[in-house]
Amino acid sequence: MDEVERLLELGRMDLEAGYPQYAREYFEKVLALDATNREAIDALARIDELRRRAAAPVKPIQAEPVKPPPKVEQKRSIAEKKRQGQVRSPMRWFKRQSRLNKIAVLISIPLLSCLLCLALSEFISPSPEAIPTPIPARHEVEASPTPGLVEAIPTPIPPSPVPLPTATPRPKPPTSTPIPTKTPAPKYKAPVVLLELDGTGKVVSNNYRLPRCWKAVLYWSVEANNYGSASLIVHLHNVQDATQQTMVNEFAMDVRNISESVFVPLKGGEYYLSTENTDEAWSLRMECQDGVAPSGIGLDLQGAGNMVTGNYELHQCQKSIFAWSTEPDSYGTASLIMYLCGADDRVKLVNEFGMDLSEALTGEALQALSGGNYFLVVENTSGRPWGVRWECKD
Repeated sequence: MDEVERLLELGRMDLEAGYPQYAREYFEKVLALDATNREAIDALARIDELRRRAAAPVKPIQAEPVKPPPKVEQKRSIAEKKRQGQVRSPMRWFKRQSRLNKIAVLISIPLLSCLLCLALSEFISPSPEAIPTPIPARHEVEASPTPGLVEAIPTPIPPSPVPLPTATPRPKPPTSTPIPTKTPAPKYKAPVVLLELDGTGKVVSNNYRLPRCWKAVLYWSVEANNYGSASLIVHLHNVQDATQQTMVNEFAMDVRNISESVFVPLKGGEYYLSTENTDEAWSLRMECQDGVAPSGIGLDLQGAGNMVTGNYELHQCQKSIFAWSTEPDSYGTASLIMYLCGADDRVKLVNEFGMDLSEALTGEALQALSGGNYFLVVENTSGRPWGVRWECKD
């Protein structure tokens, strides 16, 4: 990853974490290296827009009183007055009649209503159907009757009712089986290098703008002196909080060099590093490994010295057992501290120390899992080999 990509990634992480003022510095550095970088130009415009929105005062909206519209009296025209007079003319006519005429009109109204109802009922009700009289056949009418014989009148056979055709039920369309949707694969990220620093002896570094990162890993190494001993102490200083965290404090004899990794969660901000207790060459590299793909399913590892492992996918398990072991040194002492880390928290699995040992120090740790990606942080090993194996016994 070149310098431009690294600065862009750091700027994105600061912008997503809510530090636009820090992200602006990274994007300005990108434009200093590449003046036509479109992503840096768009990001700076977005940061300026966020700053303008934050600086603009918010004025409360005052509702103006709404006055009701004035009532407008409409003048009626002469034609409208005439039409209203025509509508009211029957009533005026009824009032002008005498008392007997008014009684006659009131009596005639229900009578006319009854006659009208009867006429409508006669018109609407169907008339009864005439029963057809059977007509004898032609040869029976023309034949003369024989004396002494009674002529039989054929009884008409009523026609048999024709059954109405029944509607054939339509076949129901086949129900379509829903196609199972594929669960989208999780999106993983590549590790992001936050800083790289090489030096010799005691050094106080420049300030670094580091983003928020849960799985921040520091890889370090130091060369041994002419007597075969190596030592290094590294401190991480937070400028905003004025706090100090010791990340590395190691010493070993009869070695050529020491090379290990440590777990250093970052909450974001401005930091610098300082080294001490060494006169030899050393090297530091810090990575953010949030969202990195798992290395495998299950866990069965062997290693030596302090280490931060890769991610491993472990399924949900109530009776989850971690079997561990560590080898003693030449004096018969062995020690091991081991943390199990999830997405945003960690628990201590092992914290053991033994003396006068002739064989490996072993044990088991019980820790229930909710399922997901996990990694281990191994400390206080004095450079000795160790091993751990996970097993679910639900």
